Amino acid sequence: MTRVNLTPMLNPGFLLITFFVSTTTLSTPTVMVLNMLFDKVKPGNNICESGVLTVFLEKNNLIRYYEGMPEYRTVLKKTFFGDEGIEDIILQNI
Repeated sequence: MTRVNLTPMLNPGFLLITFFVSTTTLSTPTVMVLNMLFDKVKPGNNICESGVLTVFLEKNNLIRYYEGMPEYRTVLKKTFFGDEGIEDIILQNI
């Protein structure tokens, strides 16, 4: 029965590992482009008031929402899920 001694291969193995680790470039970080909303009117605060849409989800696919910043007596409007519902409202505010 023959035995193969692999001890002499440890040194070249570690040298190769060290070589490839030191010569490869690390992955460069990727940056995501952030598209900011364009406000149609001059904002009173640091946020764009005309771009604010607050949505409340309720039972039976009912959605209540209001546009702009909340006021003392904010009027809630009703809509639903679907192509002619909340999707159109979101597309109008873009």
